[in-house]
Amino acid sequence: MDIKYITLNSITIELVGEFDFDELDQLIIQILWNEQNTTQEIVRMKGVLCLRNEATYRILQAVGQMYEFISTNENHYDNLRNCFVVIGSNLNQDILIEQFRKCIK
Repeated sequence: MDIKYITLNSITIELVGEFDFDELDQLIIQILWNEQNTTQEIVRMKGVLCLRNEATYRILQAVGQMYEFISTNENHYDNLRNCFVVIGSNLNQDILIEQFRKCIK
């Protein structure tokens, strides 16, 4: 029996602005389901997000190919800082930052 060892690493991404929910949702699907055919594999992701036209933060949780956005009661008071923590293998921080940045409006 062959045992495959995978090296996992984590990255933190901080961006300022408000995300377009529909665009972010589509990006999360593409990233988690590897629809972009990259060597990148994400096993876990968490985020605290500001969405356009919403006064409160949303939490993103992802494990494997399952994910959910959770509403909070925490008002961001125009502090539009977003933070993602991504755990996986072969992660490319520059590409992920650029992809997330495109969803900010």
